[in-house]
Amino acid sequence: MSNPEFLREGVAVYDFMKPDRVVVGTISERAKKLMSDLYSPFVRQDNPVIFMYERSSELTKYAANLYLATKISFMNEIAQLCERMGADVDMLRRGIGSDERIAKRFLFPGIGYGGSCFPKDVQALIMSSDELTYAFEILKAVEKVNANQKLHLVEKIKAYYNGNLQGKQIAL
Repeated sequence: MSNPEFLREGVAVYDFMKPDRVVVGTISERAKKLMSDLYSPFVRQDNPVIFMYERSSELTKYAANLYLATKISFMNEIAQLCERMGADVDMLRRGIGSDERIAKRFLFPGIGYGGSCFPKDVQALIMSSDELTYAFEILKAVEKVNANQKLHLVEKIKAYYNGNLQGKQIAL
C-alpha cells in the first residue's frame, strides 16, 4: 500500500487534519476499508479518499509537485517578459489568477522554486524518465528556468548597484 502525503510547508498539521484529498494506492479490499476508517474523521466535508494502484498513487504525489514547480517557472518566464515589455507582472498575475481554470496560487514570480520537495521531485522524475528512455522535455525546461531565475536575481542586484558590488553584503 502507498499513502503519499500532500502536506505544505508551514501548514502540515492543518493539511493533515483537513486534507484536500487523500490518495491511497492499494488493490487490497482490506487495506481500502482500514484506510477509509482511518481517514473518515478527517474527510467529513466530502473531500475525497481516492483509491488507485500503488504506482499511480506514488506518481500522483510527484505530478502534483511537478505541476506546481512548472506553474512557478511559467510565472518567472512571464515576469522576465513583462520586464522587457514594460508590463506589470502583478497586474497580469491578478488577471490570469482570476480565471478559475488557472487559480491564484503559485503565480508569484520570484527567484525560483525551492523548498524540500520541488527540487528533489523534479530531479527524481527527470532521472526516472531518462532511465525509461523518455525525454521529459517540459520538466527539463522547468529545471533550467528555475536555475536561470536564480542567476537573474544576481543580474538585477548588479544593475541596482550599477555593477559595483565592492564592499556590499547581501543576504537572502
